[in-house]
Amino acid sequence: IMTMIGSGLTGFTALGLAGLAKLLAAAVFPIGLIMIVLTGSDLWTGNCVIMASGALQGTCTWREVFRNWVISFGANFLGALAVAYFLMFESGMVSLDPARSWVINAAEAKMGLTFKETFLRAIGANWIVNIAVMLVTTATTVPGKILAAWFPIMTFAAIGWEHSVANMFSIPLANMLQASSFTNFLELFAGFLKTNLLPVTLGNLVGGIAMVALAYDRIVMKPKRYDEPMRA
Repeated sequence: IMTMIGSGLTGFTALGLAGLAKLLAAAVFPIGLIMIVLTGSDLWTGNCVIMASGALQGTCTWREVFRNWVISFGANFLGALAVAYFLMFESGMVSLDPARSWVINAAEAKMGLTFKETFLRAIGANWIVNIAVMLVTTATTVPGKILAAWFPIMTFAAIGWEHSVANMFSIPLANMLQASSFTNFLELFAGFLKTNLLPVTLGNLVGGIAMVALAYDRIVMKPKRYDEPMRA
């Protein structure tokens, strides 16, 4: 949705309203997380805080955490590639401008970042995403869950931070549009894995575990555990 809305707002940039265009495109980005949380589906970046918090609080083992992460990461990746190829590339949704140029330009901007820049932006992204996940879990109504997800996710999307699962879709889609052959696509895809997905994945892990799960456990949950009466 953000791809189609964002590409349709390119005229705003020519009018000096690039910030407004970015905000409007970001406003539809939360729909993905809302669909995930309301259907009980799994998002790898969201599982960073959910599973790490469980391990820190003793409700699951780290072995179970890593198993969940591997499965959810792999499934999210396959799903993102399938949507990019079948629903966007083969369907012709992004075969013409301005959609084609928007997808390629956005991907090239991401690929042009240094490892450090990408890593740090990924920390910020999953810090916000995992806070949104925690807010959603505290909400008790559907409207509450929608609002809890909407504003944090819109914020990180408008800022332009790096989200691994979103990039699993957007950059390979650009690779499909740019590639002159399947071999050329594989070369571009390998560059994506090394230059973008690796640092983004590492940054998302740090953002979710250190800045949310670990911080919450040490600041909120650990004092509560010490306050509980000792059991014989």
